Amino acid sequence: MNRRAFIKILELNGVYFDHHGSKHDIYKHKETGKIIPVPRHSEFSNEFLKDILKEIPRK
Repeated sequence: MNRRAFIKILELNGVYFDHHGSKHDIYKHKETGKIIPVPRHSEFSNEFLKDILKEIPRK
């Protein structure tokens, strides 16, 4: 999965961009405040996405 599609899924589940880190972009969940670091490389495995979505409440 490419980075753009991954971020779109996060945003649909209540996650927003917070700031740039040195090697990751930092996103936060609106309700819980959970911090989600997103690496800047272009491809993500589906397992990575599943692990992230387990940690945030989904709509």
